[in-house]
Amino acid sequence: MDLHRMHQDIIKMPEEARARFKALWTLMNEVKDIDAEKVEALKQLELKFYEMYKGVYAERAQLVNGETEACPKHLEQYTYRVGKLKDEKYNELLVTPCDVKNVQAAKGVSDFWHRVLTTDSKTTMEITDKDKPILGYCIDI
Repeated sequence: MDLHRMHQDIIKMPEEARARFKALWTLMNEVKDIDAEKVEALKQLELKFYEMYKGVYAERAQLVNGETEACPKHLEQYTYRVGKLKDEKYNELLVTPCDVKNVQAAKGVSDFWHRVLTTDSKTTMEITDKDKPILGYCIDI
């Protein structure tokens, strides 16, 4: 309900009901103030994380487009993270072989976005057979 309209309704109410509705009107205003503060805090948080993502995405784009090669730091992180994934069921995992013909001689990572979008559980169901060839032309998403 519009707060101005609610105020107009309150002043027309019987005296014994006004206090409760004035309190409700005040509480609605407090909620609006909190919402505004939340929106501002979320905006600041998004900006903070945007700056953090920006560098990672720039590095990813350079790697995907063949403008740079993998650095030792990332290779060390890969080894570390794979080591953390291994548990007693690690050797039982079924892994689909990857077709590496496209990437062996290519600079960058060919079909990067095609691979990302068709293997991600959130996006794979949205991609049709008609979409798949087009995804190979995506450079950055």
